[in-house]
Amino acid sequence: MQEKVFIPNKTGLKLAAIIEKPKSKGKFPFVILLHGFKGYKEEPTYSKLANELLKIGIGSIRFDASGFGESEGDFQKEYRLTNYVSDTEAVYQWLLEQRYVDEDRMGVMGQSMGGALAIILASKFPEIKAVVSISPPDIFATRDDFGKRLNEWKEKGYIEIDSSRMGKLKVPYEYALDAKKYDIRAYAKKVKASKMFILGLADITIDPGQTRDVFRAAAEPKELLEIKGMDHFYKNDREILDKVNKYIVEFFKKSI
Repeated sequence: MQEKVFIPNKTGLKLAAIIEKPKSKGKFPFVILLHGFKGYKEEPTYSKLANELLKIGIGSIRFDASGFGESEGDFQKEYRLTNYVSDTEAVYQWLLEQRYVDEDRMGVMGQSMGGALAIILASKFPEIKAVVSISPPDIFATRDDFGKRLNEWKEKGYIEIDSSRMGKLKVPYEYALDAKKYDIRAYAKKVKASKMFILGLADITIDPGQTRDVFRAAAEPKELLEIKGMDHFYKNDREILDKVNKYIVEFFKKSI
């Protein structure tokens, strides 16, 4: 059963979210699905995974970060990694209050920036049982695609990006300054939950070496999958998307 809800964040902005939950009564394990930079809750990466999780009795929630998609807020002001961290915490806390959620069987999954957020969230809430992090950078705007444009970003004060959801966007340099404060390796060391890292060997947006470094820094238990032919936008390749989702579903099935 699918339901759209609006969840207030810590500053009062409403975050647009989609909940998928089994039709039967009772409490269910739940997974928070976190979109990446320029991503949004309806992307196939998350919508198809939500459907696959539902088939094995696991609910999920996916939402747009503040300032993006259907969520409230101004993109120029709100779209920061720090704010996305805060949004994620607000959604997690809201989820724990819902009567159909089994708070002892919680997981989180994210890709790219969302993969970094998944690790950060799990480091702050040790009751989270399982984490899937796909292609997370170690430090944003260093060895990733944005790092190559850092000088341009600083000189102009922004860079332009194309979003399939919101058209052309100007990302302020403040985003990079904020995101560079987060070393995901340090957070990975603190996560006690079971962890699965996935990287694409054809990824030219996030250097696979970055994800390997996060994996090496992470505490046990952990596992790493390296997938041939998978790039950063694997949502566009049905075969690879199905393969990745199969790995993720099996991981959550045994971990939460």
